[in-house]
Amino acid sequence: MKSFVVNLLKCVIAAASSIFFFLMAAVMMPMHRPRSAAVFLLLGIIFACAGAVNGTVIRLDEGGVNQVRMGKKLRAWTWGQVAEIGVCGTKVFNRRNPEKTGTLYIYLSQERLSDEERFDMILKWPPRDKMYFVYSKERLEEIQAISGAGIESYNTGELKI
Repeated sequence: MKSFVVNLLKCVIAAASSIFFFLMAAVMMPMHRPRSAAVFLLLGIIFACAGAVNGTVIRLDEGGVNQVRMGKKLRAWTWGQVAEIGVCGTKVFNRRNPEKTGTLYIYLSQERLSDEERFDMILKWPPRDKMYFVYSKERLEEIQAISGAGIESYNTGELKI
């Protein structure tokens, strides 16, 4: 079984930011600044949620793929339920320099997507109905070895799959 964090860097940055904002909220209370404390508390909650989303774990094995957030299984698909595995870049408006693709992600979908649907998926990133995690060559090789499926690509610049 292989496990991948969706985006470890964003998870760590968001978690550190949320801790900072919670500490600032705690500092504002003894200073009798409830509005400032409420703003910092709200920002802490927002960043904590972002950290949880980016800290989601995708687990792959021969039976299928699972999505787990904070120890709770959100989804479980068999490989038969996965209709498309692909790599996409999240920067779609890059006509001047198509090599600048933004962050590359590997995604899994229960339906085959057209180029227009992939474009829409990236515009509304992160997708709610798909599983995804940050691309690396090793991760792509792992998912290919386990699933045996072909890989689609969209907005990947010079990356050749």
